[in-house]
Amino acid sequence: MQIDYRRWTAGGRARLFLNQRTGARSVRLRLRGTRSDTWGAGATVVLRDGKRRWVRQLSLGHGTTSQSEPIVHFGVGERPGPFTVEVRWPSRLVSTHRVGPGRHELREP
Repeated sequence: MQIDYRRWTAGGRARLFLNQRTGARSVRLRLRGTRSDTWGAGATVVLRDGKRRWVRQLSLGHGTTSQSEPIVHFGVGERPGPFTVEVRWPSRLVSTHRVGPGRHELREP
């Protein structure tokens, strides 16, 4: 595929980053709000594996003309899991889950 690097964006030249690492794992979480926003927007997610802790907040966009994928994504490297996930929903409910690497859907209690 040919990529035109001469394109400009509001912040300067457009750049493309391509991760070509093999063997790395990730945990991708799709949140489903029942009392909060349907997409879980605003939820804070904490992922733990016993040694390490990762924190993400689900935001659906920044600025005036942008949108983000409604997925909370954690790169966990070579760690096999299982992981403990704590979701602090905008409704102030908290749910806890056990997951492995891969894609998961978590529903608000």
